[in-house]
Amino acid sequence: MKKLLFAIFILFTSCVAKDSPFSPSLAKVLDGIIDKTHNFDVILIVASKLEEHDLLFITSGPGYNPNVMDGYYIYKDKLITYYQTDSTDRSDIIDTKYLYKYEGNIPNYIDVYEKLISCEPKQYLYEIIDGHKLTVVNNQKSLGFRKNEIKGDNVIKNKQLNQILNDFIYSNVEVLYELRFRTKNNKHYALIRSGIYYDKDKYP
Repeated sequence: MKKLLFAIFILFTSCVAKDSPFSPSLAKVLDGIIDKTHNFDVILIVASKLEEHDLLFITSGPGYNPNVMDGYYIYKDKLITYYQTDSTDRSDIIDTKYLYKYEGNIPNYIDVYEKLISCEPKQYLYEIIDGHKLTVVNNQKSLGFRKNEIKGDNVIKNKQLNQILNDFIYSNVEVLYELRFRTKNNKHYALIRSGIYYDKDKYP
């Protein structure tokens, strides 16, 4: 009888659903961000391994970006979206098997491409340590990125613009960088930004 009861107990506990896909450390971080940003309904988590650092860029805002989403989950009435720029296994931090797949509009939340939004999103940076612990990064320079000065000069002929671009890459560690040129009112501008994805329709 005891063996039967034990077997039933094991079966029952193995079928209990997880509270969320998030590890206790990530749930604690999300709880803190939710407390700080009551007016935002969406939190975007982007994971990237840059040089030797495994990082989580966590941004709170009013809407979600369907192009930057491997899956999502509703946590404490907030929409949490997740996207990673590589194939690193981060299951100890977020179990993607428990995320919902995006299959169209998410009810009660705003798609940033369907509504004009003016806001200042809040971003937080965390590093994953030993595969399961999170530590906040208040200053990217503390990570020791770009220890050697960037000196590439084989693409942009203008030395001043080349130096500006190199300085930008040195101080903004990201997956990719975008350099665009624009003419307005007979004035020429160079636009530089870092990002996690590019829009192929904007490139010749």
